[in-house]
Amino acid sequence: MPLTIATTALPPAETGEHLSVALLATGGTPPYTWEPVVLPPGLTLSRGGVLGGTPSATGSQEVDVTVVDATDTRVSAAFVLSVGAGPVVTAMTLPQGQVGQPYSVTLAATGGTAPYTWIVPHGGIPGGLVLASSGVLSGRPGRAGRYRIDLGVSDALGAVGRLGFTLVVLPPLPPPPPLQGYVTVDAAGRTDSVGLVAASSRARLGGSTVAVAVEPSGAGYWTVNSVGTVHAFGAAPFHGSVGRRYLDAPIVGIAARPGGAGYWVASATGHVYGFGADRTLGSVPAHELRGTIVGIAAADHGRGYWLASSTGQVFAFGTARSAGIGRVTRFPGGIVAIAAATVSDGFYVVSATGRVQGAGGAGPAPARSGRVVGRVVGIAVPPAAAGPGYWLLSQTGAVYAFGAAVVETTGAPPPAGTVPVVPPRGIAGAR
Repeated sequence: MPLTIATTALPPAETGEHLSVALLATGGTPPYTWEPVVLPPGLTLSRGGVLGGTPSATGSQEVDVTVVDATDTRVSAAFVLSVGAGPVVTAMTLPQGQVGQPYSVTLAATGGTAPYTWIVPHGGIPGGLVLASSGVLSGRPGRAGRYRIDLGVSDALGAVGRLGFTLVVLPPLPPPPPLQGYVTVDAAGRTDSVGLVAASSRARLGGSTVAVAVEPSGAGYWTVNSVGTVHAFGAAPFHGSVGRRYLDAPIVGIAARPGGAGYWVASATGHVYGFGADRTLGSVPAHELRGTIVGIAAADHGRGYWLASSTGQVFAFGTARSAGIGRVTRFPGGIVAIAAATVSDGFYVVSATGRVQGAGGAGPAPARSGRVVGRVVGIAVPPAAAGPGYWLLSQTGAVYAFGAAVVETTGAPPPAGTVPVVPPRGIAGAR
């Protein structure tokens, strides 16, 4: 069998990438010895027939070789070696990232032989980010700073292109302002939601509605009427109403514990009914009550509530902090409502004339400016993140903001001595 060079073509090569090809011969009398005739710059041919090295120029390069067998028979062959450029990472300015926020950018490359695989040649990338093999740099950056990162791409022949980038990660976004808003309710059960996710309701409900409580997220609320019927709105779940056979006196208030899955309903005699996760923690002993109970407030910390009487008594149950409120009994018009102070473990009470007093951890009431028109019928507080403050609800339907409470709906002052046809009965804020 005559001596023949069996290799018929050379694989493509790339500049900067090592090439190694074993040439093959058949026939003749082994062993074979290979000799270079014409080789591209950067390549060598071993006596064993291995064409190797790193091409330094692109284009179609001529390769001529000769193989010699043991009888000194010689056969030559000419090949064309196609040498292309290796992959090149496309320069770009990386978009800025922000701590904790989603980040994604797609890198690009040219040249080389597809498909590409993206790599981090050395060093690393900011915590919270990953580089996918497809070239997508994504994630949520974990720390602010200015980072120098090296990214690379490898092609099908193993050639690697690299490029340095600068990535700026900004500090986290400031927290959103606390949700400020409230819901008011009138005797017909119609509600006005101001600044909250929960929508208002203009439906007239049966009975005489007396109070409202807001679900912790502000996405829903409950109302209760004088016979203990509870209505749920928005995202607030319904947990039950007071059965008439258990009713010992008209209902005067409803309270929901922050983060709790239930609510408490209170009667004028201080009987408390618990629903959902908020079971009854106790009621006011009849022999201790002077006047009537006017409202209930859920403690902002732990699990407990306060009941306030028209004469200024405050009764604490559960984890609610027991605290006196001084000479409240001398407030003109008596006490009409109570609300928990979200910034501390205490509460505020308000008189019909709009005089507010804090007790327990609530400290003194925020200073007031301006005059409330009409008899006050309710009080509500903004969330703790807003700071100390409160809203007062007037019998005119107007809401007045004090301290950190910033939303109000005072409207035009009504004629002196007038009240709405359906008077307002209660107000509650998101906590």
